Amino acid sequence: MPILKAQKGEKLKKLWEDTKADFHKQYVPEGMSKKDYDTMAGTVYNVGGLSKIGAAPDAMGKAMKYLAVKASPVTTPIMNKVNPIIDKAKGLLPSRFKSEINWAKWNKEIPSNKALMDEYNTIEKTSKAKGTWMKNPDGSRFVGTPEQFVQQNSKNFNKAFPGGHNKVHRGIMDGTGEIADNKAMFVGDEDLALLYSGTDKTKIGPHDINKKSGMYELAHRKSPNSFEFDAGNDYFSNISMTPKTGATKEIIQSELDHITKARALHADRLSKATRTKDGKWKLPDSEFEYNDAMYNDGTSGFDRDIRRHERRLADLETSTRNPELLEKYRKDLGDFSTTDDIAKHVEKTGTDYVKLKNVSDFGLGDVSIVNHKKGNYLKSLYGNNGMFDMTNPNIFKSVAPLAVVGTGAGLLKRK
Repeated sequence: MPILKAQKGEKLKKLWEDTKADFHKQYVPEGMSKKDYDTMAGTVYNVGGLSKIGAAPDAMGKAMKYLAVKASPVTTPIMNKVNPIIDKAKGLLPSRFKSEINWAKWNKEIPSNKALMDEYNTIEKTSKAKGTWMKNPDGSRFVGTPEQFVQQNSKNFNKAFPGGHNKVHRGIMDGTGEIADNKAMFVGDEDLALLYSGTDKTKIGPHDINKKSGMYELAHRKSPNSFEFDAGNDYFSNISMTPKTGATKEIIQSELDHITKARALHADRLSKATRTKDGKWKLPDSEFEYNDAMYNDGTSGFDRDIRRHERRLADLETSTRNPELLEKYRKDLGDFSTTDDIAKHVEKTGTDYVKLKNVSDFGLGDVSIVNHKKGNYLKSLYGNNGMFDMTNPNIFKSVAPLAVVGTGAGLLKRK
């Protein structure tokens, strides 16, 4: 039978021959020729997914038609017999799995790393078979790309972040805001970082090291050698080191409801805006005119505030973590401090990171000051080569080193 010519391995060939002979002896329908039986058996073989090549379309069609019309009384017993054989034989054939991911586009180093590629294909194949593809361990939807899902389930990632990780962002604009080695680095939530990239949402990968604007998407280790607290909208140059206790669930929810209603009203007014002769946008019941940039910005400002308030509600009961370390900082720095002084103290004391929630600097948002040092390096979640080497300060572990440029004035630009 032609199909047998494509089979590799004596074990598989013997298994198939023995099985076929047994079928022929017990289940050949009356009137079926040996040739027709071989075609039918080969069809069952191919339908079961064992062959590396499919039967020719005409042979497949003929065999299936014979099974349906002439051999229906024996179809069930044949399949009952062949299914366990199929399961056993599948292990003798090489995998025909094809990934949906172009790893060379993600990071050109990955395809040449055979061990990494084998692991990545196994993660993708296994999770798809189990129905856990692009899902978190609790069954919720994984937010990210397929590449990130695979890498964040890999051995190297789990070794680099044994206690879990926090996802943060850093915006750059006009070439300022790059990652500096062995320094306390300012990173933040995506909305705040976006304000420092000139609203350029483009993710920066290892092939974009000369890019002048965009967003780094990064991970840093969760660590007990850290603290976080709600700054209560304090300005970055005058932060109270005493945790805020005034914000209650009722207050935050009331503010959220107000912002949500205001957003809906603004969206309605935008939908009714009219174009003026000089190319601007006039909203109803207002003498103020919007230019294209303001009009196209839509409700993004309201959306940022809504997301921030939703985060505050979710974090309300844990708004202050590790108050003992916070108190040590207060004694060292005083009742009020600045983000720059906190960053210097992070380096001086070897603290892994400090997270300040609801800080005001160009916009409101959450800022983390991460001690970008050996064993605690930030790592890119976009375009990583998959090694996540905590002894290497390079966030991508790319071939070319990252540029280190002058400091900027904004919170997420300072080194």
